[in-house]
Amino acid sequence: MPSTRNTRRFCSLLISFALLLGLCACSLPPGKSSCTLFAMDTYMSLTAYGENAEAGLEAAADTLRSLDKLLEPETEGSAVYRLNHGETVQDEAVLSMLHTCEAVFEASGGAFDPTVYPIVKVWGFVDAQYRVPTEAEIQTLLECVDFAQVTVTNTGAGLPDGMALNFGAVAKGYAAQHAADAMRAAGVESGILSLGGNVQTLGEKPSGGLWEIAVQDPFDESVSVGTLSVGGGTAVITSGSYRRFFEQDGKTYHHIFDPRSGYPCDSDLRSVTVVCQDGALADALSTALFVLGEEAALRLQAELDTFELLLITEDGRIVLTGGLSDVFTPRKDSPYVLSYPQ
Repeated sequence: MPSTRNTRRFCSLLISFALLLGLCACSLPPGKSSCTLFAMDTYMSLTAYGENAEAGLEAAADTLRSLDKLLEPETEGSAVYRLNHGETVQDEAVLSMLHTCEAVFEASGGAFDPTVYPIVKVWGFVDAQYRVPTEAEIQTLLECVDFAQVTVTNTGAGLPDGMALNFGAVAKGYAAQHAADAMRAAGVESGILSLGGNVQTLGEKPSGGLWEIAVQDPFDESVSVGTLSVGGGTAVITSGSYRRFFEQDGKTYHHIFDPRSGYPCDSDLRSVTVVCQDGALADALSTALFVLGEEAALRLQAELDTFELLLITEDGRIVLTGGLSDVFTPRKDSPYVLSYPQ
């Protein structure tokens, strides 16, 4: 029987919240309010500042719960369920995320593809019934993995028969940004949201200066590798093989799949952190770049030049692109070697 790591995942998320909130707790002005909730299969922590903080949190939580219902692929009647069952959908959130998926699918050469969902499902990462499927099962399902066959326009979207998708690799980044927008609309000018491995800042830090975001150590989830100092309106999103996995017959299988093979990707990276002004894009890129590996990830970052990267490699290096070299502070006892691509 496979052994799972659900308890470890829960503890890891709590530690992430503690690291984040601890960094935000210094010199706080009055009017700080926080809340936690569970949505999109993860624990979320929201913090708002100012006289409208409570209203902002309520608006943000409502936004997150609404998107959760809209995007749940296994809930009958949701937009994604309808899309996966042959209907044309016109929901703004779905169309927006599909356009983001399309851009990252093309830029990554297919390393990112949300239509890999049936394969993720057969491996047990949807219902926690983990197993290694047969090669025949994988090859059959791969015939329906190809985002290029998805119809996406500004007014509607549809899938071919037999195809299904899930926004798990883009939804939280999109949701965090829109929850921050809901806070702002409620009169909140400063706040921070953590949705699992997705952090979104709103406005400037109330005590002045930049927000300090802890980046979790993927080899020791009880600590961070250091902090990134970022301004308002910034998404800091991390994907890594250490977050969800199972073990079977002495081998570990993680949840980040290569859509081209149907197997968990064999990456030389342990985690990928993307810093970007677009939360949905950062979320999708963090998955795509993990699949691509270090060399291709850095090449794509240089080509697009719209985001920054912090990569943690399997051989114990932290690789920083140019825009992060002056804003990353490693922890004092860090065992990692810092590396800067030319």
